[in-house]
Amino acid sequence: MNLLSVSARKLHRRSLRMGDQLIADASLFPFFDQQGRCGWVMIVSPSSEIWLVPWRRRLWQVPLWAPIVCPDGASVLRVIDEESAKAVSGLWHYDPQWVLGADRFAGHWATGLLKETNCVEQLDPGVRMVYFRRDLSRLSCVYLKRGVSAEFRPW
Repeated sequence: MNLLSVSARKLHRRSLRMGDQLIADASLFPFFDQQGRCGWVMIVSPSSEIWLVPWRRRLWQVPLWAPIVCPDGASVLRVIDEESAKAVSGLWHYDPQWVLGADRFAGHWATGLLKETNCVEQLDPGVRMVYFRRDLSRLSCVYLKRGVSAEFRPW
C-alpha cells in the first residue's frame, strides 16, 4: 500500500469544502473502471443529496486530517440526473456500508442504478478495504484480510 493512498473508509463521513461551501459528514465514492482508473466521484450528503462530479486533474485534495477540498466544486457539482447516471453505468464504486440504503434515500430514483455499480459483492470475500490515490485518480490497491496488500487487478 502506498502511503499516499487513502482508504475508502477515510472518504466516508468527512467534511468537504466545495469552493466556499462546507459540507459536513459527506461521503465520497470514486467510480472506477476495470483498470482502476477513476472517471467520476459521487458525493452523498447527509441531507439526502446525491451529486456526481467528473474527475479531472488537480480537482481533489484529500489531506490526512483536514476537510477534503474541491476548489472548483461549485462549477462542476451536478445533482445526479439521467445523463450522469448513464455516464457511471459500467463503472464501479466501493460502498460496503451501502450508504444509499438509508431510509432517507428510500424511493430515490437513482438508488437502484447505483446499487448495480457497487462492487462489494463482486470482490473476493477476503477484501477488507480498497485504497485510492489521494487525487482520486485511481484505485491503487486492495487490502486483503490475510494482511496482504495487493495491486488492484480487474476481477
